[in-house]
Amino acid sequence: MILLYCNIGRTINECAAWGNKFIENLARDIKHEFPQSTGFSVRNLKYMAKLAKTWPDLKFVQRCVAQIPWRHNIAIMDKVKDEKQREWYVKKTIEN
Repeated sequence: MILLYCNIGRTINECAAWGNKFIENLARDIKHEFPQSTGFSVRNLKYMAKLAKTWPDLKFVQRCVAQIPWRHNIAIMDKVKDEKQREWYVKKTIEN
């Protein structure tokens, strides 16, 4: 699921030039097309974009980031600004 989120985030980042309502419209369109789906709110889509910016290396995402829960990823992205420290926290989360 994290890999899906990362790919959605990459797409969002590529389309950022389309305007500031892009994410809101995307969230609405997903809700309309897939009413049973959850996890695609405006807030979550913004976190997906942040995930793609924070972890540009898809191999690292697959090997490490995808092994920890989504909420842990959000906490690490929000609280740890240094790239090396973020990597350390992700690896330690996997270990523990």
